[in-house]
Amino acid sequence: MTTMGRTEGMEKINFDGWDRSSTFHHFFNVAQSTYSITVKIDVTKVIDFAKKHQMSFYIVMT
Repeated sequence: MTTMGRTEGMEKINFDGWDRSSTFHHFFNVAQSTYSITVKIDVTKVIDFAKKHQMSFYIVMT
């Protein structure tokens, strides 16, 4: 919950005095974060299209 600009249970981090500051900055600025999900998708029409046009399924999906 936010109250007048403050978030309850949270506090600002003083990066100058935090011993993990360099690690945080590496992952925040340098390392590329990604998210992945897994879902079921019916690709029957895509497969039919690829076969009809003699194309690779992989190429059609990219």
